[in-house]
Amino acid sequence: MTKNTLDCCAPRPATGAANGASTPATTRRPTVVPRADIWETDCAAQLAIELPGVTQDDVQVRIENDHLIVEATPKIDEPEGQVRRLEWRATAFRRSFALTDDADRDAIEADLKNGLLTVLIPRRAEKRPRTIEVRVDT
Repeated sequence: MTKNTLDCCAPRPATGAANGASTPATTRRPTVVPRADIWETDCAAQLAIELPGVTQDDVQVRIENDHLIVEATPKIDEPEGQVRRLEWRATAFRRSFALTDDADRDAIEADLKNGLLTVLIPRRAEKRPRTIEVRVDT
């Protein structure tokens, strides 16, 4: 069995209000684990992570203790008047993925377009599968 470049970590529990509970504007935003698709080739792993309402300035992608961490807090204008309940406006996103030793940490790239963050994690060249030519002595 092939060892994956990227293994999903168990999501950390959300903080803040429970689902369906009121979240006053003055409290800390609850953290949501965004949905992610992951696929791999011999050369790389790729992630597609949903981050609705997030701009480039709102998202941070970093490596910490062999984990790729994605955090985002969209800046959404608060409505005028007295806030009774905030659900989607009050969301922060956080997701963590374990990196294996064949991930080329210095070559990771991330792009954000229309609320979809795409992260490319290349495999180190020396860890990629390759074919060895067999020569025949005559």
